[in-house]
Amino acid sequence: MLTRDQIINANPTLRTGSAQVEEFGGEVKCRELTAHEANTLAKIQQGNNDQNALAYIVCRGVIDAEDKRVFRDDDQSKLAAYPARLLRPISDKIVELSGASEQGAPEKNAG
Repeated sequence: MLTRDQIINANPTLRTGSAQVEEFGGEVKCRELTAHEANTLAKIQQGNNDQNALAYIVCRGVIDAEDKRVFRDDDQSKLAAYPARLLRPISDKIVELSGASEQGAPEKNAG
């Protein structure tokens, strides 16, 4: 049985992958959401937050070659103005990497 210290000190890495978005001219590198980010997303999807779910996921999950976030938190409102069809492939990949089912995919506040 694992101890508290073994779990706390495990230092897991976030899974990464990529999504192809032709309209942006190629591939976008993505990572899974952290537990904190997934919890915030759940609140957004439940309607307890006025944030846009697709923009939230993309803003948090798109990374560069060094696995650092590409977007700042304040970029989320700019992303929310993009057509959903451009964000959906990226969001879907991030949700997949995060181990969420289709039920967990953002739909409620996707507009």
